[in-house]
Amino acid sequence: MTSRERVLCAFAHEEPDRVPRWCGASPEFIAKAKLQFGLSDTEALFRRFGDDFRRVFARYAGPEAFGPSSNLHPGATYRSAFGVERHGYGCGQPLSHPLAQATLEEVHAYPWPNPDWADVSQLRAEALSWNRQYAILGGDYTDFWIGYQRRIFNNKVGWRVQLNVRNVFAEGDPIVVQVQPNGSPARVSIPVPRQFVLSSTFTF
Repeated sequence: MTSRERVLCAFAHEEPDRVPRWCGASPEFIAKAKLQFGLSDTEALFRRFGDDFRRVFARYAGPEAFGPSSNLHPGATYRSAFGVERHGYGCGQPLSHPLAQATLEEVHAYPWPNPDWADVSQLRAEALSWNRQYAILGGDYTDFWIGYQRRIFNNKVGWRVQLNVRNVFAEGDPIVVQVQPNGSPARVSIPVPRQFVLSSTFTF
């Protein structure tokens, strides 16, 4: 059973030969593990761990000023699509937020990300380069929130209103999880929908 067959078997709620594995680890862990096992490259480590997944990523194709690694402040290692600079593995921990003290006019004028900034033209070729041996992880799940808070009733009560948008770039098209030998879809899943949650809280 290949890694791809193993994952599809689990998705179909059937019992594979073993539980599918995915190595989601920090670069520091990857480096130490390769040293420990005497391995020269990350792919060899993933094979050693029995990782059933391989990842493909869209390339950033937007304005250079808003790129994930352009003009970062000291300590930052990454900038999200919304301009939030972060530090640490993956999405990391936010160091600040460009709209933390923004007025309503500044929110409207903010350079919000454009889906066209993601170049996905090479994803199919990259996925197929694994010869259908692995399950492919791809795409981005992006959440966004914005809030406003102030004291009301003569500063006796704290009030906060917050809007959360979950999976901002959600598309309505089904996600193909299994294909026929001729490349046509054999099985699809329903994508996570975009959700809007507005909350209002009071503290006394």
